[in-house]
Amino acid sequence: MTSSALDIVEAKSLPHIELLPKDRTILEQGAMVFRPFGLDEHGHTIRDLSGVSIRAVTVFLEKLIASERGASAGKESVEELCRLLNDQIRDAVYHVTPEFLKNPWNSYSYEFTCYLYEFCERISGDPRFVFKAGAEKVSPIMLALTRPFSLSQIYTMFPYFGNKFTSGSVEFRVVEVTNETATVAMRFTERTLRQFGPYRRRCACLVCQSAQGIMVAMADRIHGLSRAETIETSCIGNDDDWCQWTIRWQKEGGYRSRFWRAASPLEQVRPTLPSGTVLIETDSAQAVPSTTTRRVDPPIQAQQHFTWFLWGGVLGLALMAGVGVFNPTVSLGEVALVGLCPILA
Repeated sequence: MTSSALDIVEAKSLPHIELLPKDRTILEQGAMVFRPFGLDEHGHTIRDLSGVSIRAVTVFLEKLIASERGASAGKESVEELCRLLNDQIRDAVYHVTPEFLKNPWNSYSYEFTCYLYEFCERISGDPRFVFKAGAEKVSPIMLALTRPFSLSQIYTMFPYFGNKFTSGSVEFRVVEVTNETATVAMRFTERTLRQFGPYRRRCACLVCQSAQGIMVAMADRIHGLSRAETIETSCIGNDDDWCQWTIRWQKEGGYRSRFWRAASPLEQVRPTLPSGTVLIETDSAQAVPSTTTRRVDPPIQAQQHFTWFLWGGVLGLALMAGVGVFNPTVSLGEVALVGLCPILA
């Protein structure tokens, strides 16, 4: 049974639930109602949220506490997180350890994720923890895949990257994208809302904060635009149909282009050609104008071109091998894109 078909079945049996205010957390219900990972009651693998995301949040908690109280306190905070989670899991088969939470191969339910968010916020004492941890979900592989693109292009691909970390539990859409803004939205499937139960408003706010953290981090870490901000225009936590945000950033100037031109021999040695010139790719790298005038690049340019692509190819192969070994959750297509990044740059 597909995810959409399962949602239809669950929607028919979803009872009317009186929703509680946003200050009422899912921790009030005591033990978890649904299985946290593995197979659900229908025999389907639970893939609401990827292990990459949970690992990022767990590691961020440890680093945050370690920066404030020392390395030992950081490790103890993750152990405390596991203890609190296990206290709310009836079946000991599903009890977790620090190593388990840091395993990117795993995947989890949204109910489990909300418990984890609440406990992390409690341990850290930071009400903005989930937002800050969301930024940590922008993994190195995501940075490598998106760096060649502009922010407008990246936010246009938002549904693709969103679905990489949530499988059939959240629906994403792009409303509008300009050179300086992007309006994106998400909503939960009926299966996810069923896991939230009467605590839907609070759970939706937590997930919304995490998503906003990712949005800001993409602008900051990929293109260095630290002034990016999100404006929340609607939220399921406020009983809206969609969580929707507008991300604003300063228009990307010429710095990024100038950087790549300065770093690339292709741009450094290329001569300025007059208008009406036709470029022909030959072994001697000739530039033939449409007039009778002819200009020939120095022989050293061809060598620099060849050296650039040679080392770019070597670096690409190394990146492909490294990503495939250290991040096995990445698809073959993404590994190939990573390998092309040094050449495309």
